[in-house]
Amino acid sequence: MRGVYLAILLAVLASGCTRQQPGHPVQLAVVSPNGEPLGRAGDATACEELLGNWFSRADRDHDGRLSEAEWLADSDTWFGRADADHDGFVTVSELTLLRRSLEPAGSGQPQGNSPGNPPGNPRDSRSRTVIDRSPDPVMAADTNLDFRVSAAEARLLSERRYALKARDGAVERGAVLSDCRRY
Repeated sequence: MRGVYLAILLAVLASGCTRQQPGHPVQLAVVSPNGEPLGRAGDATACEELLGNWFSRADRDHDGRLSEAEWLADSDTWFGRADADHDGFVTVSELTLLRRSLEPAGSGQPQGNSPGNPPGNPRDSRSRTVIDRSPDPVMAADTNLDFRVSAAEARLLSERRYALKARDGAVERGAVLSDCRRY
């Protein structure tokens, strides 16, 4: 059981989420259904724009629906990017490095070392996000709790997420954008 708690702690730390700063707007990290970081949004409109752009990119035949093949192709592409050392596994450290590299400059997230932000510190005084208590969208696939996600584990979680959103053999744009209701 101690391993489960440690896995949860590592997933929260890897997500880079911090407490809301008083007087600053809340910016929540927006991720694709397959776990790809898309950016930060402070309201539903910004969230819908980020997820809508992802949907358009994943919808390879441009029919306004994601087939299971399109959904899984996106998942495989994201897994390939996240598996930096190409060993067939995504680790917390690989995710952390990739997520940091994808943070836009001026996002309030640490970009290297700055005064008051020692090496390895996942937060700094400019941060404007809140703690997200949901499981990490990638590490949640780690079913055997070995602190890494295999391609098979990632695929299985992606298939489950597809099944939850799909209606009549495809996922509609609205089903993806409904994830922005938390704003």
